Amino acid sequence: MKTIPVDRLTTNFINLLEEIATTGDPIELDWQGKRLQILPIQKKANLTILYLTQKYILAILTIL
Repeated sequence: MKTIPVDRLTTNFINLLEEIATTGDPIELDWQGKRLQILPIQKKANLTILYLTQKYILAILTIL
């Protein structure tokens, strides 16, 4: 994770967003003594959710 000052964020915002999107690594900001993060959010594939749901339904039916 890379830490950058806020003034660099304002000058290179689009470039930093592109870097986060391509590498998947979050960027940490120092702002007024606090640390903030910009990070990518990855959604689960619908098939993964369907598989997990089906797995739990089968587990519940097995218990009953």
